[in-house]
Amino acid sequence: MKIIGSALKFVIYILTWFFIFSCNKDHNNPYDRDCPSNLWSPVSLKATLSETGIHITWEQYEPHFDGFVLEKSADSASWTPVKAGLIDKTIRDYSDALNSSSVKIYYRIFAKADKNISGTSYSKGLKLPNLATISTTAVTLITFNSASSGGNISTEGGGSVRARGICWSTNHNPTISDNKSSDGTGSGVFVSTISGLSNNTTYYVRAYATNIAGTVYGAEYPIILYMNVADANITDVDGNVYPTVKIGSQIWMQKNLATTKYNDGTPIPFVGAWALGGASPWFESDFYCWYNADVSNKAIYGALYDWYCINTGKLCPKGWHVPSDSEWTTLISYLGGENSAGDKMKFTAGWANDGNGSNSSGFCALPGGGSSNNGAGIGTGVMGWWWSSSSQHQLWYLTYESGNAFPSSNLPAYALSVRCLKD
Repeated sequence: MKIIGSALKFVIYILTWFFIFSCNKDHNNPYDRDCPSNLWSPVSLKATLSETGIHITWEQYEPHFDGFVLEKSADSASWTPVKAGLIDKTIRDYSDALNSSSVKIYYRIFAKADKNISGTSYSKGLKLPNLATISTTAVTLITFNSASSGGNISTEGGGSVRARGICWSTNHNPTISDNKSSDGTGSGVFVSTISGLSNNTTYYVRAYATNIAGTVYGAEYPIILYMNVADANITDVDGNVYPTVKIGSQIWMQKNLATTKYNDGTPIPFVGAWALGGASPWFESDFYCWYNADVSNKAIYGALYDWYCINTGKLCPKGWHVPSDSEWTTLISYLGGENSAGDKMKFTAGWANDGNGSNSSGFCALPGGGSSNNGAGIGTGVMGWWWSSSSQHQLWYLTYESGNAFPSSNLPAYALSVRCLKD
């Protein structure tokens, strides 16, 4: 019995070695289905988050196969290829783009040779990060060719926000593939400035935030630049017709006021003889005049009015008014500030020594000059002064020598031009 038992053990031993040898015989066909698949299966499959997506690694010691098949799943039931075709057999890691629509992601890998496949190695379910949470700041501070917006990142999701800003386009739902700003990293409030915008164009803007899970966008806001946009003509009580222009959120007359009556029909006192050497009427009552007492100046420059006319509140047509200092400031700021607004306001002709402007705003300012309290007409061709309703000491002026727009507060005793602003 001992001899039989020993013989049986020997036979089993020989058959086991034969089976192993037949599976690995000179490695010419290690994929025979009679061989255990674990002899050539990938092992130690792992998936980890990286800054660029998901980094997948594995190990494989058997060299005789064609390549790897790598698949992924959101539920470990339905699998899709990570890469079309085989991954080269010399590779032991792979990067996959992050799909933030899933909560977890699973991977599996097997080796393939001809039609045979190895056993499969599985990764643990990798918990995926969320997108950040972001809102867009409403558009503010619209100027001649720029605007301000921004955003607020309240949560960064499952990974740090590595890029944030705003994107804009003339099409709805702009993305980071369109125009965009770069405004740092992390959560919190940020402010962005959009520049180089075109006139008469509607843009759309929204904030964005990018973390490892991808890019998320806030709500969309429109930006509308109302430059050189003609509005309806307006007629005063005298029958004078004025073209108008929409600049930013304001609507302005494109010509200086020329009425001889208040908007209730009451005549405005006229003074003419003083400009030829008569007595000065300043500090006495309201009046209007023509530059140098010449009515032919009306068609080009309009009338000149003293402060008493402004102070009545009835000088402009009904529905219009003499702009306050803050309203003048709104216009000047919209046109880029005091250092550049003058060029955009001045007409393209009529200014002395080729001191004309671009008139890109459509304001059509001409150098109508003014009349001083000694009866002299001053400044025509070289200066233009316009009253502010804020006080008798406040006005704005342009000059042929500069592209600036200047505030002033030292001409209370002058008759000056008036531009009306729509209520």
